[in-house]
Amino acid sequence: MSKLYGYELPPEFKYEEIEDEFKIYLPEGGSLEGVFFTVPKEYTEDTNGRLKITLKNKDVIYLFNEKKGTYQTIRWKQVWMGLERIRRK
Repeated sequence: MSKLYGYELPPEFKYEEIEDEFKIYLPEGGSLEGVFFTVPKEYTEDTNGRLKITLKNKDVIYLFNEKKGTYQTIRWKQVWMGLERIRRK
């Protein structure tokens, strides 16, 4: 059974709403500048002006790099763990 992982984005994460999904940018600066991922609206909710994402750990999302013009598929649990590392710095 897949476990649900919820994550409330800290203020340093920028995001924009595009049709039926959110485009979420990783914080500016460093090697992750220009990297973003998308999440369908149905897996998000607004909590006090901050976006909360809840997906199953095995759900696959796309991670895009605007600078390099590349993308990769990645499991939500990997993104969630990476977001936690960024937040702790």
